[in-house]
Amino acid sequence: MKDPYEVLGVRRSAGIAEIELAYRGRRSQYHPDRYADSDAQTVRWATDRMQEVNAAYAWLGDEQQRARYDAGSGTDRSDDAQQASGTSNVSDRQDTSTLSLAQFLHQRFAPFDAFARTYFAADIPPKKLSNALLSYGRQGRAVRAEDVVALMDSTIFGGAKDGVMLTEQQIRLKNLGDGLAVWEWPNIRSITSQKTAIYINGYKLIDCLAVNALEVARLVEGLQAFLKLDGKPRSPAPERSHPERQEAGSSGAVPQKYRDMYGMARREFLDLCEKIQKLEHHLEAEFIDRVGAAEYFGYLEQCLSDARRAERACSVLGEITALSKAVMTFADTGIPPAIRLTRGSSEDPKLVKELRELLETLQDIARELERHVKARQFFHP
Repeated sequence: MKDPYEVLGVRRSAGIAEIELAYRGRRSQYHPDRYADSDAQTVRWATDRMQEVNAAYAWLGDEQQRARYDAGSGTDRSDDAQQASGTSNVSDRQDTSTLSLAQFLHQRFAPFDAFARTYFAADIPPKKLSNALLSYGRQGRAVRAEDVVALMDSTIFGGAKDGVMLTEQQIRLKNLGDGLAVWEWPNIRSITSQKTAIYINGYKLIDCLAVNALEVARLVEGLQAFLKLDGKPRSPAPERSHPERQEAGSSGAVPQKYRDMYGMARREFLDLCEKIQKLEHHLEAEFIDRVGAAEYFGYLEQCLSDARRAERACSVLGEITALSKAVMTFADTGIPPAIRLTRGSSEDPKLVKELRELLETLQDIARELERHVKARQFFHP
């Protein structure tokens, strides 16, 4: 490994602000996206430089790691003496087992182009980090912003209030409609993924439905390598709850049937939103208020943990599921929905009303197209 001070071009007495500024400058200079139109050799060169920059920042951007580096590199010698001797501050034969998690992830994944919903220090968007810490970083031993090594955002619209948080000591997983799971690294015997779900010691802890399955698998494989695990589950209970889960709210665990309904409604709704994007763009209209929908899903999540409101919330989730499916079915096949789905009530939640209106709009569009087709056939038999 090259001397991180030389890679970033900073003084050995540089403060953290100078180091961060240098890192951002180097990152901008070498990021492979800047060379996307260049030949493969140039892209490879930029990628290698970017990895060096990320590895250097992983050492110098953390006070403890920097102190550890300096202590082991002979900082009692002057800079000129080190340069004259041609020695580097870190041995090229460095064992990866001595790397922190932050360093390991930077060396393995930088420049992070393969990740769309996973963010690594020091590139975690501040708003996402703040939301995640407020949502599931305060329970138990609170996590500070500077402790977060990586963050996976599994929320529908990018609020980051649910997902996966990594620190040097632990992994936290907050599933939508479920409690918080906290696992210390030494207690993990296996970590695996199945599609978008993550399992630890055989327990299913989160289903990151809004994240690409390949991205989930890539992060999990990286953690397997860091923990030196073989990826094979050692516990045959993937659906059980576990003793290290801290349930959200004061009403205890959310029953499995409610979690299943929530997951189903969320999947169908996500598929629907993706499907109608082109139509919304073409008509220059927004059929679904995404921000409002995200907030309403969050409200339903809270209701599911309250015995007094859970059944009503579950019923609404069932209606959202049925309407989302009906809209997609009609868009794909033209098969009209069941009559009951078109009959609304003044007491319907805003999101349910929007889905009914969307269904009616699609039917109106289909009828109008049919009229035009018949007209063309009349004039051009």
